[in-house]
Amino acid sequence: EISFLDQLNRTNSSINKGFYKDHNFTFNFKLLPLAEKHFATHLTLRSRTVSKSVLFGLLGIAAFLLALACINYVNLTTAQLPQRAKEIGIRKTLGGKPSSLIWSYLKETLATCILAVLLSVLITIVGLHIFAEYLPEGMNHFNNYAEMVLFSIALIAGITLIAGIYPSWLATRVQTVRVLKGEINQSVGGYQLNLRKGLIVFQFVIAQLFAVCAIIIGQQLRYTLD
Repeated sequence: EISFLDQLNRTNSSINKGFYKDHNFTFNFKLLPLAEKHFATHLTLRSRTVSKSVLFGLLGIAAFLLALACINYVNLTTAQLPQRAKEIGIRKTLGGKPSSLIWSYLKETLATCILAVLLSVLITIVGLHIFAEYLPEGMNHFNNYAEMVLFSIALIAGITLIAGIYPSWLATRVQTVRVLKGEINQSVGGYQLNLRKGLIVFQFVIAQLFAVCAIIIGQQLRYTLD
């Protein structure tokens, strides 16, 4: 059984046989899923297309930057535990449960994430106006705000859990007895030391990787322009 695509290609070949022979040229129709039309950079389309590899690369960079931000937040929060040990010790003495401490830290992380999102929106609006001539056309045509809001909510919730769960758990490990004795540093214990060292090393490795990649890309662009 001959498919519709085969029949179409046969008809095309029979009609344009002379033209193809004179110009040593051939042309065949192929099926393309509608969902892949926007990513078909290898085809000559009148609409704007984009490469999937470029999108995945940008997503990878964004993920690394978010990971660095989460690591930096965890390091700063755990470093402030000795200063907040009295507060935590008093809350425990007054009957505060570990779950309440965890929720308190998660709420602080959530507030920080929301403020960061609002600041990023403001910076994005300003950047779009300043660098408008360098941006491709059609960037402002995106109007699916419902999915964007849902994605932002899910992202904020995920980052809140990732960045806030460890500091909140560490706050529950503060030893109230040592806080009351004035042994602030000893009350926190050494739970955070190994993980903090690992996170700091990972953070510096990623930062150096970005710096090396930026230098290489800059040299490649300079070589291309020269």
